[in-house]
Amino acid sequence: MAGLPITYPLIGGLRYDFTAISFFANGTPIVGITKLDYDQELAPTDVYATMPQKIGATRGQLKPTATLTMLQLEYELFIVALCALNGTPGSGYMEVRWDMQVLYQDGAGLNQGPLFNHILRGCKIKKEKDARAPGGEANAVDLDLDLFYIQKNGQIPVTINPTKPFSFFPG
Repeated sequence: MAGLPITYPLIGGLRYDFTAISFFANGTPIVGITKLDYDQELAPTDVYATMPQKIGATRGQLKPTATLTMLQLEYELFIVALCALNGTPGSGYMEVRWDMQVLYQDGAGLNQGPLFNHILRGCKIKKEKDARAPGGEANAVDLDLDLFYIQKNGQIPVTINPTKPFSFFPG
């Protein structure tokens, strides 16, 4: 994806909006997501010794987070699918880990622009919040996800030591 030319002003093309995104869980399309936020931070720790200034820093720990909002009907069907994936129909949907793929492609539905592929690796529902209010809005569920890392266009955020195999989610 590096080095894609952009001619300014971008007259013949469109910028990505929410309708340019497709969501998948372990390869199965997910519909009903109305909001998604995700980020990751590599948080180093400062190293001090007998001097007042910092003498170094650790590599840090990768801390990814994700939240999403899903329409209630679609969420109810999604948790049934998670229970089936867990092999325990009817229970355990908050114990299942799954990969969430977020695909961005512009082109007004014609798939003409470049495809960007973000994968939230090892997602698990950490917290769910149902809130209802009168009015014309559809009922939705807010979710906080626990995850391992966010892979962007095939790139992983930290270098993996080949002497310490990392095979949780190949590919």
